[in-house]
Amino acid sequence: MKLISLLTILIPLTIYPKTIAKKPVINMEVNAMSSSFNIYGDSSLKKWETKVTTFYGKGSFEMEGEKIKKINSFTIDLESKDIKSGSDTMDEHTASALEIEKFPKITGTIKNSTISENMVTGTMEFDLHGVRKSVPFNSTISLSSGKLTVEGEQLLNITDFGITPPITKILFFSATVTPEINIKYKFDLEAK
Repeated sequence: MKLISLLTILIPLTIYPKTIAKKPVINMEVNAMSSSFNIYGDSSLKKWETKVTTFYGKGSFEMEGEKIKKINSFTIDLESKDIKSGSDTMDEHTASALEIEKFPKITGTIKNSTISENMVTGTMEFDLHGVRKSVPFNSTISLSSGKLTVEGEQLLNITDFGITPPITKILFFSATVTPEINIKYKFDLEAK
């Protein structure tokens, strides 16, 4: 009898595979107050800079101890109307080029990523001006006191998204914006 009881315990352990322990998943949101999203560009007259003042972001991350091991999802949404330079004229040209009434949001979504030490590389899909395009990206990533910080730069060509570079007339000069822009971002994410 004891042998039968022992076999009824041992046989299922050998037949069924061991369950794999799942890594804890943490959901986080971007803290816009401590984050930044700046856009830099050039023109035939001078360099320029704008800031995105309203943006939202959230993601799901797999943890292993005190490290982020995998990004399950991450999306950042920007309000087109809140791209500001401090110059009313430039802001009007930006709004016109982006057609903000027709395309009020700009979205970036990570499609795949790999984390190695404090670097994350992968592909991000941008939905900008009604065009979706995937581009490679790389960022630094760090976790401290429960706060995740992601920093990096992203080069984009606005003509790839069907945007015509604005032309500004200043007195007797015309300034044409070059299509290449450089986005510099720093996102602080906190658990929600």
